[in-house]
Amino acid sequence: MRAENIHSSMFRGPWYVLPCLIAIFVSLYHPALTNDYAYSDDYYDFLGGDSGGGGGSGFGWVFDKRLLEGRPVYSGIYYVSAWFVETLFDVRWIRLFGIFGIALACWCVFRELVRQEFDRLPSFFVAVIVGMSVPFQLAASWATISAFPYAFAIAYAAFLIAEHSLKQRLLLKYTSIVASIICLLMAFYIYQPTALAFWAFFAVGILRKQNITGNDVRRVFVYLCITAAAIGLSYLTYEAAQSILPYDDYRRGGFRAISDIPERIPWLVDRMATAVVFPVTPIEYFTPNKHYWNILLLVFVLAGLVLYFKDRPSFMKRFVIACALPVLCHGVMLVSAQDWDAQQTRMGLVFLVIYYVFLAVHGYARYINRTPSAFVNCVMGFVVFVGAALS
Repeated sequence: MRAENIHSSMFRGPWYVLPCLIAIFVSLYHPALTNDYAYSDDYYDFLGGDSGGGGGSGFGWVFDKRLLEGRPVYSGIYYVSAWFVETLFDVRWIRLFGIFGIALACWCVFRELVRQEFDRLPSFFVAVIVGMSVPFQLAASWATISAFPYAFAIAYAAFLIAEHSLKQRLLLKYTSIVASIICLLMAFYIYQPTALAFWAFFAVGILRKQNITGNDVRRVFVYLCITAAAIGLSYLTYEAAQSILPYDDYRRGGFRAISDIPERIPWLVDRMATAVVFPVTPIEYFTPNKHYWNILLLVFVLAGLVLYFKDRPSFMKRFVIACALPVLCHGVMLVSAQDWDAQQTRMGLVFLVIYYVFLAVHGYARYINRTPSAFVNCVMGFVVFVGAALS
């Protein structure tokens, strides 16, 4: 009987979800694998031009460009993958690599939700919804950014190491903190905005807790130090590349414009509101009066969060944390050199907002007070169905 229970517990564990997610996303994004195509960046990066090496012309410049952006791991991934691309047909294998990364990133989402004692079925729905959101759609169809979901997964590993450090003795604690900084730095070395998904995973636990104590405040401080250290090292790498490599391109990198933070707060609110319209196609491009609809949906989600938080201690602390976390998850708004941000910068933000929607659905379910689990499962399952049809 004991052996049967152990086997049953293993089967219920999250490990078996990863191949399920791979199958779902390979099926969902199969046009990226069955059609021969390349976007302009893909063609320039892997196929076209005159300067040889690996997959094509421009190879040396594209490799250096990654370094100029402060992304040496991204450069390495590009270097390895480019050597396998000789024709347009071969680009699909880079996209398959991206789809595997999406499945891994979504498995991390599922694992963290289950770790925080959410039910497995709605957690699985949330994971699938995250993988169907627009930033991940881009990673599935655009070979050039296929590595970005791996930064998302590495950021989760950094978060888990940081969590583990809090339970250890002094020497091991600091060793784990250093390991977390290095791990998060590797995510920054792939793509800085996606690495900030670290804070979306932090949101899952902190907003789920029954009570927020002084230990949680100290925990936030430790995680801020880890993030600051990783950003600082990433910045030094960026500056070193700028001084060593023989290129002068004012657009490279992302550590330049930090003086206009107040002007970017409304911009972030708009990005959050757009992310609420998950996981459909980029509604901001074709919906009339999209700002009004987005703000209306954002208010709907905030009301659901109020219902979810209202019966728990530390209501104001939770609400302040919920409002502050998007700034940390979408930190590109603080460091971007442009006055816009692309969809691929929003992986962490979209996960955070989808998690907020998930909590809001729980809040409305409690308000309705009729089989809340069934209500949550039905709502999230419906979103998965609609999202799959639109993705």
